[in-house]
Amino acid sequence: MNILKTIKIIAPGIRYDLSKPLLKMFDEAIKGDTLYLNYSYLYDIDKDFFDKEEAFKYSINKIKEVDLSKYNEIIFIGKSIGTYISGRLIQELNLPRAKFICLTPLDISLGFLRQTDYIVYGTKDKYLSKEGRYFLKYMFVNLSIIDDANHRLEVGDEEKNRKILEQIKLEGLTYLDSSNYME
Repeated sequence: MNILKTIKIIAPGIRYDLSKPLLKMFDEAIKGDTLYLNYSYLYDIDKDFFDKEEAFKYSINKIKEVDLSKYNEIIFIGKSIGTYISGRLIQELNLPRAKFICLTPLDISLGFLRQTDYIVYGTKDKYLSKEGRYFLKYMFVNLSIIDDANHRLEVGDEEKNRKILEQIKLEGLTYLDSSNYME
């Protein structure tokens, strides 16, 4: 019997860490080891500045501390700036079989996305341009567009927010299950 050994690499947003609903939900729902990339210390709140290059360097060094060869399933879960970090890591570390749950990508993330990724964004996300939304809508098939949702994929109503979380969880886990059969 071949047992699947999984690692989840979680790349959060600047102000969206593992305690927040989406990341916490996927971390709990997906069995396996977890590598949490905690680069929030690079955010300078006074200047409202985040050094994405330093965050990438930190992230690649953290991943290099892990022996990825012992895992036959690598799952990236990125939120906001974490979608850029994740997509770039997948590309630069040459991990074509890695799965990617891409939550609220930024425009700078779009060049790193692959047709096999699962992507979610809200129609009222102020951090994704109109051109970015158009590109995603017409170029990707594993896509979930949440009407009236903001960058946190929330709509302002707790019951609707709960349903959105459940929808994203179901779609994300379905994507992970179906991608097990992709070569």
